Amino acid sequence: MNPHQPDIPLDPNPAVAGPPPVAARVRNNYRRAVAAGGYDLYSPTRAGKHDAVRIFWEDQIRRRFLRPHLLPWAGRTGRPLRVLDLGCGSGQGFSLLSQIEREPRSLLLHEEWVIGPGEIEYTGVDLSEAMVAKGRENFAGYDNVFFFQADLNEGLGALNRESPFEIYFSSYGSFSHLSRVKLTRLLAEISRHAQPGALVVLDLNGRYSIEWPEYWTARTEAEKVRDYTMNYLYLGDPEAMAEADHFPLRFWTGAEVRQLAVRASQLSGVGLTLVDQMDVSVLVGRHVDTAQYHPALPPLRSRVNSLHQDFVRTDLDQLLVPPELAGQHPLVSPGLAQLIRSWNTLVGFTRRRLERPVRFTDLADWTHYPPGLQFAIMGMDRLIADASWIQNGDARANLVEPQLAYLLRSLEIGLQQGIGCGHGHLALFRVGSGS
Repeated sequence: MNPHQPDIPLDPNPAVAGPPPVAARVRNNYRRAVAAGGYDLYSPTRAGKHDAVRIFWEDQIRRRFLRPHLLPWAGRTGRPLRVLDLGCGSGQGFSLLSQIEREPRSLLLHEEWVIGPGEIEYTGVDLSEAMVAKGRENFAGYDNVFFFQADLNEGLGALNRESPFEIYFSSYGSFSHLSRVKLTRLLAEISRHAQPGALVVLDLNGRYSIEWPEYWTARTEAEKVRDYTMNYLYLGDPEAMAEADHFPLRFWTGAEVRQLAVRASQLSGVGLTLVDQMDVSVLVGRHVDTAQYHPALPPLRSRVNSLHQDFVRTDLDQLLVPPELAGQHPLVSPGLAQLIRSWNTLVGFTRRRLERPVRFTDLADWTHYPPGLQFAIMGMDRLIADASWIQNGDARANLVEPQLAYLLRSLEIGLQQGIGCGHGHLALFRVGSGS
C-alpha cells in the first residue's frame, strides 16, 4: 500500500451509524484539546501540556527506556527504520524516537542521535480526525511522516496490507483506551504482521499510581476500567476543568502486562517476549496537581515545574511529600515509601546546604541510604559549593533548582520497580525468533 494513496479511510463512512458514546466522548475530548493548542508540536512551556515535567522528565525517561533497544539500528544504511505509531496523537512519537542521544556524549559535540529524523519512515494512526489533521499540520514538509485515521478497537485493519514495520510504537497512555481483550487481540495481530525481531512498545496508565490509590485493590475487570478525564489541560480554569469530557481507561500493573504477552502469544502462535518495563512519573503524574482522584495530594508537579523556572526561587518546603501517601498496600507501599523518604531527604539536604556546609557523616543513616540517594546528595553538595562563586544572574534559581529537579528525577528512575506505580507504565516486547 502506497502511503501517499492509503486505503485507510480518512473520514467516517457517512453510510454507517455514528460512533458509540465512548468513542464520541474520546473524539470530542481530543478535538477540544487540539483547538485549545494543547497538541501543537513545538510549544514548550513551564505549565500545560508541554510543561517542564513533560519535557525534562517524562520524555527523557521514555528516551532512556528506548535507547538500548534502538542502538542495534544506529548507523545502518540502505533504508529507513519503519515505525508504526498506534494512537499517535499529533505525532509526538516521531520526536521521541528521532531525538534519542547517543552515549557517552562529549560536552564539545553537537547532538548525535541514535536514529535521526531522516532515518525513520513514520506512519501514525489515531482515532481522532482532529489529531490526524494536527499531525499533518505539525509535520507539513516532511516526506517521511504520514498520518491516517483509524480505530484500533478494530485491530490493524487496512494496515495489514502494509509491509511489516520494525517498531510498533505507542506513547502517552494511548493503549489504555483499549480493553484488555481488544489490546490482547491487537498484540496478537501485530505479532502475526511483524517480522521476527520487531519491537512492540506499550505505553499504558499504571494502576498503582499515587494519583488513584482507590484503584490499587481492583480485582474484577470492570474495576480495572475506570473513569478518566484530561482536565489537567485546563489547570487554572475551573470552568473548563469541570466541562472536560470523561471516558473509560483501562489501568494496568506490571504483572498484568506479563500476562498480556503470554496470552497474545497463545492467540497469535508467534512468540512475544517481554523485554523490559518501567514506571514513569511516580510522584509527579498529571493528576497529582488536579487531585481529581486523590484530594489529599499536594501539587508536586507544579512545584517541580517551578524548579525549572528561570529567575524564580521555589519554596523547598513545599516539595516535601507527606509519608502517609505511601499507603498500606503490601506490594506498592514499601517501594513508594522508600522513594518518598529519599525524595524528602534530598530536598531537606538541599535546603540545609543552601544555608551552610553539611558533612555527610552528620546525616542520620547516611550509610544506609540507597546508592542513588548518596550520589544525588554528593552531587548537590558539590554544585552548591561551586555555585556560591557565581556572581551574575541567580545561581540558586537558574542552576541549583533545575539540578535538584534532575536529581529528583534520577531518584524516580532508580527507585521505580516497573510494577505499575507511575502515571505511565512502559513495556517493550520483541516478536518471534528475534527474542
